[in-house]
Amino acid sequence: MKKAAPPPPEEDKEEWMVTYADAITLLMAFFVMLLTFKEYDAGQREEAVAAIKENLGNQQNVERPMMNLMNGLNSILDGGQIQPEDATVSFDDSGVVIEFSSKSFFKSGSATLKPEATEILAGIAEELQEPMYQLYFLEVEGHTDDVPIKTRMFPSNWELSTARAAIVVREFIELD
Repeated sequence: MKKAAPPPPEEDKEEWMVTYADAITLLMAFFVMLLTFKEYDAGQREEAVAAIKENLGNQQNVERPMMNLMNGLNSILDGGQIQPEDATVSFDDSGVVIEFSSKSFFKSGSATLKPEATEILAGIAEELQEPMYQLYFLEVEGHTDDVPIKTRMFPSNWELSTARAAIVVREFIELD
């Protein structure tokens, strides 16, 4: 009678650990990318997303609505009647920011829009009517003069700032 051959030694069944380690590494890389994108401002984030789409999906002409908006706003301001140093268009971490000097929109101590400011707001409102911007939010902040004010209508610069912001919002509502 022949002796039965001993069973072969069992192999380590830990091949799953290689796959698991790869998955964990990919998840870590993904979260590192998310944290990095969090620190970009909106324009840089849009550029990064477009670059990823172009490289991964072989897509050409990826839409960049914020860049389009920034270019459109710059062309509106270039055609306007205010000086280039009185208006800036830029990005921050929440989107496109247009900043106007108070002297370009209002007379000192006043909350009445100048005619050229009304024209610029009309151009901006028309640009924002484009379908690609329908889900965007418009945020208006009022700023005031450097000159302290104390009148019956505006007891402080705070009230003047608030009135100016309200006038700009009212103009956008009427242009809608």
